[in-house]
Amino acid sequence: MHAPDLLGARPFVPVVKGDEDIPDHPTLGRELRLPSLLRLPTLKKLRIRDTHLGDPQWESMPVYCFLEVLDLGSCYHESNDYNRICTERIMGNIGHTVDECALNTALTSQTFAHAKHTEKPLKKLRKIHITPLFPVENVVDTLTTLSDSPVESLSVQCHEDDVVDMCSALEDFLNLRAERGENGFYQHLNEINVSTVSDLSDALDIGVGAMKRSQEALSGEGADAVRRLKEYCRDLRLQGAAPATDCEAPHKDATDVSSEKPAPVQVRQSVRAANQA
Repeated sequence: MHAPDLLGARPFVPVVKGDEDIPDHPTLGRELRLPSLLRLPTLKKLRIRDTHLGDPQWESMPVYCFLEVLDLGSCYHESNDYNRICTERIMGNIGHTVDECALNTALTSQTFAHAKHTEKPLKKLRKIHITPLFPVENVVDTLTTLSDSPVESLSVQCHEDDVVDMCSALEDFLNLRAERGENGFYQHLNEINVSTVSDLSDALDIGVGAMKRSQEALSGEGADAVRRLKEYCRDLRLQGAAPATDCEAPHKDATDVSSEKPAPVQVRQSVRAANQA
């Protein structure tokens, strides 16, 4: 039974039963709880979707693996806050080795309060994937929470109806990045990729390693929002290409910057309307 904490408890999430006759695993023994996966030393990628993550052993299970990719979904039986708490608890325990992750829920500073390792969680994180299930209103706060990570690439998937709000949120984030450039806020970020999904079947294929589908052209407000985002990034790119004033390094080309400003960001869209802008 992978989630004994749910047995007989509302909202009566389905749990696994009838596993008494399954032979013991050579490493895990009789423990078939999901957190037991962390005891597998060869585990590099962990992707769990549409599954309850409330088992308290996610926080206390000894970690024998060096996880590189973490892709956690959310349980539709539970609230956004509950799913967030579950995700933060897992990341706090295993996030110190993660290089790439997909986010379906918002994150707060509590992620680091759950840390069980001497090394701070997500200090090696280089790639972030934001899925269509992620709440748009939490984009800036969550990315700010992860600002100490050496993120190089940000991939964003959103529903077509959310394109305007998502582009606005990304502009707010980039504006914050420009304001905090002297403090190294996302100084390694060099690419943002934005793509859209139109229906539930698209949204099911999300996160790390998502299948790339051919995109239909955006129109109206969505196309305008993507164009504004590209223009805004182009403006930031020009501002970031100024020569260094307090840096001993020689002047570099427009893709690099001085030590006082964050690196210019290149924005790519998977929608034809954006590519025509």
